[in-house]
Amino acid sequence: MLSKLNIRAKYFLGDAYYGKSVEILKLVKEKGMSGIIPVRDTIHTRVRNNYRLWAKRNYEKKRDIQEKQV
Repeated sequence: MLSKLNIRAKYFLGDAYYGKSVEILKLVKEKGMSGIIPVRDTIHTRVRNNYRLWAKRNYEKKRDIQEKQV
């Protein structure tokens, strides 16, 4: 669905569910958007995928943007 949209947006806000899908994160990055999606790093599961690491860094830097929208 996201691949068919012609949207020019600066940010893509998502909940933790979007952090589980690498395909969605890849599309967001390819579209040039900054993905602000919480990706959880726990004791037993570490974030290793490059797209998830990218989303995690963006979320930690720009968390205030998502909090304003809620």
